[in-house]
Amino acid sequence: MDLAANRWVEFVNASASKWNHVICKITGESPSRRSFILWYCKNHPDDGEHTFVKDNAKLKEFCEKYSVDNKKGLSQEEIDILIAQYPGQPFYASRMDHYLNPANKKGETRTYCCVAGMIKIRKQRGIDVFKKLLADRGKHYNTTYTPLFADSEYKGKLKKHPFKCEAHNQTLYYSLQDLNYNTSCPCPQCRQDPKHKNVCVDIVKKRNAGRPAQVTRHAMRVKEKYNNACALSSSTFNLQHHHLDGRDFYEDTADSWDVNGICLCGTIHRDYHNNFLKKKV
Repeated sequence: MDLAANRWVEFVNASASKWNHVICKITGESPSRRSFILWYCKNHPDDGEHTFVKDNAKLKEFCEKYSVDNKKGLSQEEIDILIAQYPGQPFYASRMDHYLNPANKKGETRTYCCVAGMIKIRKQRGIDVFKKLLADRGKHYNTTYTPLFADSEYKGKLKKHPFKCEAHNQTLYYSLQDLNYNTSCPCPQCRQDPKHKNVCVDIVKKRNAGRPAQVTRHAMRVKEKYNNACALSSSTFNLQHHHLDGRDFYEDTADSWDVNGICLCGTIHRDYHNNFLKKKV
C-alpha cells in the first residue's frame, strides 16, 4: 500500500541527506512509489544516466517519456528550469521505490550512494577477496604469495594480476576468477610437493546454500525486466538469470537483481560458463 505523498518525500529527503544526494525533481503532483526522482550524487558528480543539457538526445527521450502529456508530471517549463539550474549536470532517473531501495531486498534500504559508489565497493571487495585467496593458498602450501600490484592497479576479477611465490621466488599471473575456479596451488613447484592436497576455500563451499526460493524470485524479475527475451540473441527459449558480478565475490550487491542480473538463453549462458570462463583459467 502506498504511503501518503508527504511521507514519500520525507523518506527521499532523509535518504538524500544521508548519501549526499541532490534531488532535482520528483514527478507527479502527488508522489507515490511509481513517481520518478531526478537526482545526482555529490560524492560522484560526474556519474549519471542522463545530462541536463539542452537538445541532449537522452534528456529529450526522458522528458517525452515522463512529460505531462504522458501523465508523469514533467512540463516543458519544468524541463527548461532544470536545464537552467543544473547546466551540464549528469543525473539519475530512478523510480521512487527503486531510489529508496535499489537492491530490492525486503526490509533493507540503500547500501551505496550511486552506481559509481557501488563500483568502488565492488572493486575494493575484489581486491580483498584476491588477497584473502592468496593468503589461504600460501598458508595451505607452506609458502607466502605476495601481491606485486597496488590496489589502484586492480582491474577486475577477470584480469590477471602478478604475485610472487616466496618459497620458489617465482612470479605468477592469476585472476581472481582463476583462483576461485582453480583451487589448487597457483605455483607449479609447490604442486610437486608429495604432500600436496587440494584446498576448497569457504567462498566456494557456501555457494548457493539455502537460497533456491530467492534465486527463483530474482530470475522471474530479471526475465520480466528483459521482456522475457535473451538480452544478446532475443531468443525466448530456455531463458535463464545470469549474475554479471558473481555472488562469490560481491556479497553486498550480489542480490541487486535489477543492476546485477541479465537474462540469457540457455545456450549462451552455458557457452559463457563452460567455454569462456574455462579459457580464462
